Amino acid sequence: MVAVFLLVTIAALTSLDGGSAIPDAGFSWASFSIAFGAAAGYQISYAVYVSDYSRYLPPGVSARRVIGWTYAGAALSAIWLMALGAFFGSAIEAPDAIGSIQQVGNEMFGGFGTFAAVISVPALLSIMAINLYGAMLTGASAVDGFRQIKPTVRARIIGIVVIAAIVYAIALTIPENYLSSFNNFVLMMLYFLIPWTAVNLVDFYFVRRGHYAITDIFKPHGIYGLWSWRGLVAYAVGFFAMMPFITTSFFEGPGAKAIGGGDISFAVGLFLSGVVYWLLTRNLDREAEAAAITISESELVKLETADTPSSPS
Repeated sequence: MVAVFLLVTIAALTSLDGGSAIPDAGFSWASFSIAFGAAAGYQISYAVYVSDYSRYLPPGVSARRVIGWTYAGAALSAIWLMALGAFFGSAIEAPDAIGSIQQVGNEMFGGFGTFAAVISVPALLSIMAINLYGAMLTGASAVDGFRQIKPTVRARIIGIVVIAAIVYAIALTIPENYLSSFNNFVLMMLYFLIPWTAVNLVDFYFVRRGHYAITDIFKPHGIYGLWSWRGLVAYAVGFFAMMPFITTSFFEGPGAKAIGGGDISFAVGLFLSGVVYWLLTRNLDREAEAAAITISESELVKLETADTPSSPS
């Protein structure tokens, strides 16, 4: 895919005319915050997939390498392909994603654009499948907090079908001004994820420093319980503190108006949620959790030993 889109990029740069550059309109906090918020929302939205991938990493891998390679993969691909898409939009009349790839690719040599468009479809479908599966897991986890769900294949299929139906219904109600609707969606996703991300990061790096009683996470009456009231309080404080600084097409908070429409809610939410959670966790029972971690590690060793096939005598 990388090689294919590299050739598509070369074809676009050599065959399309993007027109003249837009005159410099000067710096605007409102424009900067919108662009920065969209970029932050794109990156932070990946946080919900972290556990799905990090569970397969070797235990000795450094945090710096994980963060660096994850950011490089997420940011560089976005910068490259979003810039390419913007170029398509300015140079092609009535562009669409697949049609633009096909048209530009065929400028390289006959049939290449069709090939590039065809192999783009499975990639798009795989991303949609991951999104649906991730949404199902999130929904199941939320429901499991109130009523235990047995993770059967049937339950997962039903969950995915329900999520797909909800997504389809929402897609049908999107107004004609799609770009504005999409921007609002990205911003709303950012608003809901910011306090959650702050709590997770502070808990991992400053509170528990990466040490958890893994088996207790799956126990309703374990040391972590069903809900973390500290996390919920920190989330609520950060989320409601963000509201005065929110800027969307349908709502603009008083704080955002005061600074000319700039949206700094993400900074407010990150800071307050993180600080509040850190303060609320100062009285955690460290000794009890340390004992639970020791027991959990013993249980994990027993499970690993039980799953390891014995060598033939």
